[in-house]
Amino acid sequence: MLKINPANAKFMLDRYFDLKPGDWVVQNAGNSEVGRYLIQLAKSKGVPSLNIVRCEGLEKELTEIGAW
Repeated sequence: MLKINPANAKFMLDRYFDLKPGDWVVQNAGNSEVGRYLIQLAKSKGVPSLNIVRCEGLEKELTEIGAW
């Protein structure tokens, strides 16, 4: 089965935003699959991401993939 989540994250960044180094991404539900891909895509563009999550204990996991 084809996963659509990576495509959704890429589409959001490419279609709606012109991210440059120095910009920030702020997102809610940063631990969702789309959120995780968005973190990695933003990092690849040199853009840090601030991520809001409901569950404690996700900080280490998300910072390992590039979240702030």
